[in-house]
Amino acid sequence: MKYKKLSNTDLNVSLICLGTMTYGEQNNEREAHEQLDYSLSEGVNFIDTAEMYAIPPKEETQGRTEEIIGTWLSTRSDREKIILATKVAGPGMEYLRGGSRLDKKSIFQAIDSSLKRLKTDYIDLYQVHWPERKSNYFGRLGYQYTEDMGVPIEETLEAMSELVKSGKARNIGISNETPWGTKKYLELAKEKGFEKIVSIQNPYSLLNRIYEVGLAEISQHENVGLLAYSPLGFGQLTGKYIDKTDELSRLGLYGDWFTRYSNERCLNAVKQYAEIAKNHDLSLTHLSLAFVNMQPFVTSNIIGATTMEQLKENIESVDINLSEEIMNKSVSLFLTLTGLSFLTFDAFAETADIYGKANLSITNSDDNGASQWNLNSNASRLGIKGSNGIGDNLEVIYQVEYEICIDDGDCKGQSFKQRNSFVGIKSQYGTLFTGKHDTPAKLVQKKIDLFNDLEGDIKNTFEGENRVSNIVIYRTPNLSNFTSMVAFVPGEGSDLTGDGSADSSINDGISYSINYEKDDLYLSISGDKDIDKKDLTRLVSQYKIGKFQIGLMYQDTDDNVDLNNETGYFGSLSYKSSSKTTIKVQFGSLNGDTRDEDTFSIGADHKFAKNTKVFAFYTQNEDTMSDSEKDEFSSLGVGLEHKF
Repeated sequence: MKYKKLSNTDLNVSLICLGTMTYGEQNNEREAHEQLDYSLSEGVNFIDTAEMYAIPPKEETQGRTEEIIGTWLSTRSDREKIILATKVAGPGMEYLRGGSRLDKKSIFQAIDSSLKRLKTDYIDLYQVHWPERKSNYFGRLGYQYTEDMGVPIEETLEAMSELVKSGKARNIGISNETPWGTKKYLELAKEKGFEKIVSIQNPYSLLNRIYEVGLAEISQHENVGLLAYSPLGFGQLTGKYIDKTDELSRLGLYGDWFTRYSNERCLNAVKQYAEIAKNHDLSLTHLSLAFVNMQPFVTSNIIGATTMEQLKENIESVDINLSEEIMNKSVSLFLTLTGLSFLTFDAFAETADIYGKANLSITNSDDNGASQWNLNSNASRLGIKGSNGIGDNLEVIYQVEYEICIDDGDCKGQSFKQRNSFVGIKSQYGTLFTGKHDTPAKLVQKKIDLFNDLEGDIKNTFEGENRVSNIVIYRTPNLSNFTSMVAFVPGEGSDLTGDGSADSSINDGISYSINYEKDDLYLSISGDKDIDKKDLTRLVSQYKIGKFQIGLMYQDTDDNVDLNNETGYFGSLSYKSSSKTTIKVQFGSLNGDTRDEDTFSIGADHKFAKNTKVFAFYTQNEDTMSDSEKDEFSSLGVGLEHKF
């Protein structure tokens, strides 16, 4: 877990704060206590609640969330390790003290009631939930000036300051405030000697970045950090509402309360953010939370979950570091979607990202009885990729990538070897690029090959793992969960048959794929025509169920020169035994006119962080030729991988 100093205090709060507004509504007491226990075990020491919770607010459930947290606190002896925040409600709820006000009497009554429900004698951070005055909070537009300020901010701040002096509250903060209101609290603290606010709890996400206009500057200059709530836009930024809204989900049950996150513009934005996440091998949840985590004005990111799976994924976001490329793409997308591109001069600035992977393993291999030790540099690589906006929804993309031999013993003196390198144009109508690249037929198998770049790599058994030069590829945008790719590979007069003349029939190649991906299901059909002298058809499927991931592939291959045929299948299974450890196994069998081959691999990965893992594996291959000659190979190895 990462920690930040709560502004102007000696408290170090976890970057992830556990939000609790579902406790007593969507989560019962047992489920809530399980979440609290797990969060604390993962280093989360910051818990946020409010006197009005559970949500949606109802008289019969008001205060229930605090009561549930109180029964949990009462069983613990480490209260001093927990930083507890709660809030006094603003006006508008008649069942709260006859209509809650932010005067001294109401505030004192509110904190006494919260302390009783929470079963504690102090609050670490006591906040004003929303202003007394009529202003533009909770996403409202159309500000209209009025001289009716309700209870003056000075009276509210004085009452909150007295709570600190009494010991009932250690620190104070505000929520759902505007730049003007925030500055007023700060000015009164200086002028009157009142307590200074230490935090602002406002919404902030990839769908709502209003905080950056005015308040972010105040946060930085005045040292008052943001406690960001709704970082997933009421669940929209998980991607689970792209196709439909589950009636039992939060948005399905209470969507009328949060219509600002359920309109067509938001849905369109979510789809495009999801595409960014997918292209960088991230979940949309991790992309969205990491974006908030990385903002310099954010002190803590308030997450909420109704299931343990959601909670675990949310907490994992602390280990995600987004590249400058991803951050810039997210910024540009937001500006385009909102029509706010005038806010920045560099919306179309060029972004470039240097990346790479170091993967080394030490193996003991047995090749037909001959045993030897090897240190392998398993397709370690270094590359640069980027984009440059050149107009509305139009950008140039590029990549140059080379395999590097950290250990040059298995590279035969070739320290650098070209991998995918290309330049192209990306728009709302799809992406067109050219250079040296994996074929569409090769790309579809990445879903099932669990031992890629190791001895169990699918390329050691099956044809079709082609990275070719002179390729031109078009990739469609996502259309109702379908994507397609088609590639043309000019042979440029190649003499594939070796007869001394250019081949006309198998000179130029075609590769294609049609893919369907929704939730935990992935399906694909792909094929090659005259790629590396071969035609092939490949069917791939993958399904995730709970902690298991299952993948299957069938392939039929025809050699256009030697006229050989091969058919086979390939399968894999992985089990995520914990948030950091995955056990995996895969197998394959190939039957051909000139050879039969079987492969089997088993292994495990353990992540120390998002980008660093150790792994162990065992692979066994058996190759039988048509003349009954048998080739047996096995390898046992351990290794370390770090991505950057």
